[in-house]
Amino acid sequence: MGGRPEPAGNGGDSASTPSNMVFLESHADVADTMRLILESTGEGICGVDTRGHCTFVNRAAARLLGVEPPDLVGRNLHRLTHHSRPDGSPFPEEECPVFRTAAEGVSSRLESELFWRPDGTSFPVQYSSYPILDGGVNKGAVLALSDISERRRMEDELRAANVKLTAHVADLERRNHEANLLNEMADMLQSCFTAEEAQAVIAASIEKLFPTESGALCMLNERNLVEAIAAWGRPRGGEEIFAPEDCWALRRGQAHVVSELRQELRCAHVAAGDAPYLCVPMMARGAAMGVLHVMVSRNTPVSRCVEEMEPLAKTVAEHLGLAMANFNLRQTLRIQSIRDPLTGLFNRRYMEETINREIPRATRYQRPLGIILFDIDHFKHFNDSFGHPAGDTVLSTLGEFVRGHVRSEDIPCRYGGEEIVLILPDAPLEVTLARAEVIRTGVSELHLDYRGKPLGDLAISLGVAVFPRHGATGDTLLRAADEALYRAKAGGRNRVELATVPE
Repeated sequence: MGGRPEPAGNGGDSASTPSNMVFLESHADVADTMRLILESTGEGICGVDTRGHCTFVNRAAARLLGVEPPDLVGRNLHRLTHHSRPDGSPFPEEECPVFRTAAEGVSSRLESELFWRPDGTSFPVQYSSYPILDGGVNKGAVLALSDISERRRMEDELRAANVKLTAHVADLERRNHEANLLNEMADMLQSCFTAEEAQAVIAASIEKLFPTESGALCMLNERNLVEAIAAWGRPRGGEEIFAPEDCWALRRGQAHVVSELRQELRCAHVAAGDAPYLCVPMMARGAAMGVLHVMVSRNTPVSRCVEEMEPLAKTVAEHLGLAMANFNLRQTLRIQSIRDPLTGLFNRRYMEETINREIPRATRYQRPLGIILFDIDHFKHFNDSFGHPAGDTVLSTLGEFVRGHVRSEDIPCRYGGEEIVLILPDAPLEVTLARAEVIRTGVSELHLDYRGKPLGDLAISLGVAVFPRHGATGDTLLRAADEALYRAKAGGRNRVELATVPE
């Protein structure tokens, strides 16, 4: 019987057996499938040998690198796409992570790196490189890379937004701090009784608002001159008192900024070395009250001076203008409430308040308190001979004389009619008597005219009393001084009499 062929695998050419044919066909299918997978993936994939030459590349990688696949295969991938650092300096091949993976089998992953295209453009990538091993032998590396330009753009936008937000928050915090300082200054000014107190508050507040700058607050005075009333920082080299027309800000009614480049527009009241600077007019109820002068630090950019400091200076000037207008109004009302309008002396109510305040103080510190009470001799003669307006002129002149011939701590008051009381804190008997004699002599030397006509000589009679020798209360002191005044009248007028010590 004829024999049949041997089953496959028992002899003959195994390559032609059906099972081997199936294996070859399956292997080809796998290769095609792998090629399709590599071509279909959106991530760029390249293979390099141990020398760094490209062995395969998918379309995504070729598209990213700007080179057709046939032009990549066989070429050194590092020299083509990874040759320079972001600053343009050379990137040695031996330092390249991909080359190290291919040559040494060391895997690497970089979150951000720069790759280059043949046309000179670059793009940021994220990539990983893995060694290709065959039986434990390193055959090269496979590189998987992704273009992160969009991610980088979004990160840059996020960083820019964060920077902008941080700056905005800092600006809000700065503005809030400035607003708090302005409110604090306004509250402090509300509590000030004197111009000196207000000036000290303003200087301290502005120094906090402009800590790195210097300057001054200048106010219009009663002579229509601008006078520096408060200053901070380094000493100014300009004028302390100047005419309104010497300041461009007051001339124009708006802020005036002078940088190093605009020396020709310098205000006349500013010294030549004080640049850059800005002047901002202070307005209240439509009228100029003064100017805020800020000398900018030379290290401060002109852009900051215009964009940040000028708005702040305008806000400060606006607040100061209103605050000082209110302060002046309060001062005017206060003066009107305690001053006699005809003589300019303190009124009777203020006199009584002062005596009631000074006697306890003198008692506590065991100090004397002098009282001088005087009136005009034959005052009725002036009214009868020249009329009451002439009598008012006499009183006004006498009040002006008294104000100019007392110490700053003395309190001159109109007691009533032509009677005047002078309160001298800490003045003992000898000093009070001497002051009374000086006033009597000075008044006798006054020459009075009314409407071009001489009013004749003026004389006064004075009574002197001192706490605690002549009384322990305001009423007893005034009564003692009044009795001494009447003795001066009875003794011939134009003289000083001392009160008697009570029994």
